[in-house]
Amino acid sequence: MLTFLYTRRAMWLTAGLVGLIYLLALAQLPMTVFWSADEGAKYLQMQTLRGWQGGGQYDLPYLGRDLDPDYLFYPQHPIYPQPKAGGQIQFHWSIWFPLLSFLPYSVWNLSGLYLIPMLSGLGVTLFSADITRRFHPPLAPLTVLVVGLSTPILFYSLLFWEHTLTVLLAMGGLWLMFDLPSHATRSRWLRIGGSMLLLMMATMLRLELLVFMLSLGLSVALSWSRHVQPILSQKWLTRRWHIPIIVLIIIGLTIYLIQPLSHSGLIGPRLNKLLTAFAIFVTDDQFWRMLPQHLNATWLNSSASSGPELAPHLEWLGLFALALSGISLICYLLRSITMEGDGRFTLYLIRLGHVCLILSSLLLGWVSFQVLILPDEYRTIHGLFLPAPALILALTMIPYTQQVNRFEATLLTYTSFIYLIFGTLAVLLRQAGIIANLEWGPRYMLLLYPLLITCMLVGINHTLKINQTLKVSKTFRVLDYLLVGVTCLLLLIGAGYQLRGLRTVQEVKADLLPYVTLINQIDQPIVTDLPWLPSVLSVTYAEREIYVLESQSDLHAWLEHAQTANRDSFAYIGFFLLNPQTVEQAPVTIHQQEQELWHGLTVTYYEIE
Repeated sequence: MLTFLYTRRAMWLTAGLVGLIYLLALAQLPMTVFWSADEGAKYLQMQTLRGWQGGGQYDLPYLGRDLDPDYLFYPQHPIYPQPKAGGQIQFHWSIWFPLLSFLPYSVWNLSGLYLIPMLSGLGVTLFSADITRRFHPPLAPLTVLVVGLSTPILFYSLLFWEHTLTVLLAMGGLWLMFDLPSHATRSRWLRIGGSMLLLMMATMLRLELLVFMLSLGLSVALSWSRHVQPILSQKWLTRRWHIPIIVLIIIGLTIYLIQPLSHSGLIGPRLNKLLTAFAIFVTDDQFWRMLPQHLNATWLNSSASSGPELAPHLEWLGLFALALSGISLICYLLRSITMEGDGRFTLYLIRLGHVCLILSSLLLGWVSFQVLILPDEYRTIHGLFLPAPALILALTMIPYTQQVNRFEATLLTYTSFIYLIFGTLAVLLRQAGIIANLEWGPRYMLLLYPLLITCMLVGINHTLKINQTLKVSKTFRVLDYLLVGVTCLLLLIGAGYQLRGLRTVQEVKADLLPYVTLINQIDQPIVTDLPWLPSVLSVTYAEREIYVLESQSDLHAWLEHAQTANRDSFAYIGFFLLNPQTVEQAPVTIHQQEQELWHGLTVTYYEIE
C-alpha cells in the first residue's frame, strides 16, 4: 500500500514538473502567429464557429466581405473554411477541436488556445505511467519524464493542434481494456463501451485513429483468446444477449462512417476522397514496388517539406540498424518456440537478440545524433525513429510478454506492434509515398511514441530484473550495463530533438512577428498573392481587411470591385513587385506612392484614381 501511494505521489510530482517545463517553454513562444498553416486555419475555423447565426449559417472572419460579397478574394485553399450558398460553410476538418477551444480562448484569449493540447500531453504521460505501474510501480515517475520530455509529445503539446488530445483519448481507450478478464461481466461490458466511446471521440477528431481502433480490437480479441477463452467458442456464441449488442455496435459504426459523407458530418468532408485514394494505392503495383523507399521515408528520414538532408552513408547505416533490429525480433520470436526445449539454448537465443538490439540501437543513435547536430536548419522531421531512437528498444517487451504470460502484457505488446504495422501502412497509403506534412515526428502516428516507450521501459526493466535472478556470466552482465547506457544515451538524444524542435518553432514564429507589425501599421486595404499569409497570421488576418489573389492578374478584377466600393488606395504585399504590364493594363489608373522592403517582403502603396 505504501509503495502504491508513493508511486502515485511521485507520478503527480513528476507530471507537475513536466507541466512546469511546458509552461516555461510556451511562455517563450509568440502567440499571435502560428508555426503551421493548419494551426492558423483551425483558428479561423474556431472564429467562424463563434460566428454561428443559427442553423447552418456562419459569419466568416473576413473583413473584405463588403467589397467582395462573392468571396472571390477570400483564400481558396481547402484548409480555410469555405463559404457555400445560403451562408453555409464547408469545413476542412472536424469541428470538435475548435469548439472545445472556445471556453479556454474566451477566458485566457490566445494563451487559452494551448490549454487543451498541453493538458492532453500531460494526460498522455500519466496514462503511460499508470500502464507501466501495472508491471513495475517504480517505473511510473520515470515514464512521465521520458514520454513528456524525450518524445514529440512535448512538441505537439505546445501547438494549437488536436494531436495530443486524440492520443489522450486513444490511451484512455486502451487503459480501460486492461484487467478486462478480472472484472464481472457487467463491468466488463461497461469498460468496453467506455473504451469504444473514447476511441470514437478520437476518430471524430482525427480520422487516422480509426486504424488504432481496429488494431486495439484485434489485439483484445487475440489476447482474450490466448489468456481466457477462444473468442468464437460455442459457449460465447450461444449467449443470446450478446447478439443485440453486436448489432447495435455494427449499426452505430455504420451510421458513424456514413454520416461524414455530407459536408456537415462529424469528421469532415474528406472521407470520400480518402477512401478513393486508399483504394487506388492498394491496387497500384508501382506503390508496392517502392515500398522500401516509402518505409525509409516514414521510419528513418525524408528530406521532403524542409526535412533534414541525410548523407547517403548515414542513410544506409540507419537502414542497416533497422534491419539488424529485425534479427533481434526473429530471435525473440524463436524463443517462444524453444521455451519447452533446452533452457541454455533459449538463454543464448535471447542474448543474441539483445546483442543485435544493442548494436542496432548504437547505430541508429549515431545516425540520429548526426542529424540532431546538423548545422543546416530543417523545419520538419518525418521519420518515426529519428527523433526518438529509443523506440527501437521496445522489442525487449516481447521476451517479457512471453515469460510472464499476462493478459495486460499481451494486450500492450499486441496493440503496440499491430498498430506499428497497420498505422505505418495506413500512412503510406494515405500519402502515397509523397510526404508533404509539416511535422516534428510523424503526427499521424504520434500515438506510437507513448506506446513504444512504455514497452521499452517495461521490457528493459524485465531484462535487468531477470538477470539478477539467473547465474549469468560476466560477459552477459556487461550486456546489461551496455543496454542501460545505450537507453540513457538514446533518451538524451530524443530530449535533444525536442529542444531543437522548440527552438525551430520559436525561430519560425519570431520570423513571422515582423509581418504582424507591418500589417498593423498599414491603414489601407491590403492585397497579397501569398496564400499562406492568412493562415500563419490568422489572428491579424481576422482583424484586418486583407484580400488574397490567386495570381497578380487577378488584381484587375479586385480593382473593379475596389472602384465600385469607393476605395481610393491599397497596399500590395508580396515577395515580388507587381508586373509593370499588370499596372499599365489595369481597368483603373493606379499610381505608386511608396515602396519598402520589410524582412524579405516588398510592400508597395498605390493610389486609385
